[in-house]
Amino acid sequence: MTYAGRPAPFIVHLENPLIVDGKVVETIAIQPPAFGDTQAVRARVMTRHEMIAKQAGIDAQVLDALRSPDDERVVGAALLMAQEA
Repeated sequence: MTYAGRPAPFIVHLENPLIVDGKVVETIAIQPPAFGDTQAVRARVMTRHEMIAKQAGIDAQVLDALRSPDDERVVGAALLMAQEA
């Protein structure tokens, strides 16, 4: 299943761009979490870390590689949207 093309509510411009699979990543688009993901986190079947990576459309390893302040912006935006879900 995919979602219709709506722009991401939050786009984080990285101060410390990364190279992932040979491509420069300068921005990360944060989407609202899926209902099932918020329920999985509440049931402790999924970690918040995994949910944030899914919201950002990146592997958890990429999330781990973010430096400050990029990590704080990505995590903050993702958690803000998760609270609203």
